[in-house]
Amino acid sequence: MSGMSYGGPVDPESGEPMEKVEADRRAYEKRLQSQEAERLKEQAGLNQVTQGEAADALRAMIRRRLELRIQAVLDEDPEARAYVAILKDLKEKGNLAAIATEKLIKAGHL
Repeated sequence: MSGMSYGGPVDPESGEPMEKVEADRRAYEKRLQSQEAERLKEQAGLNQVTQGEAADALRAMIRRRLELRIQAVLDEDPEARAYVAILKDLKEKGNLAAIATEKLIKAGHL
């Protein structure tokens, strides 16, 4: 610093006036609190759905989307395609994506 005074305390890290640094910090904390409140509201809404009549339909929809995503990996990933081909040669039957989803759920991973 050149020895000039800027009229108030300065933050040593940023070089900005402390008043501005503190105002920015308060605004940031307020945004975080607002985001957390919004997240909690959304979670509460989801909890109402998962506790209500729509829970079974929601579970089935999400389970189906997961199965589709697993199937996409089985179809697109070269290593997965190789494993699927070997299983087919060994006469493996069934929808592997559905089987994988069921095993993930039963094992408590979902």
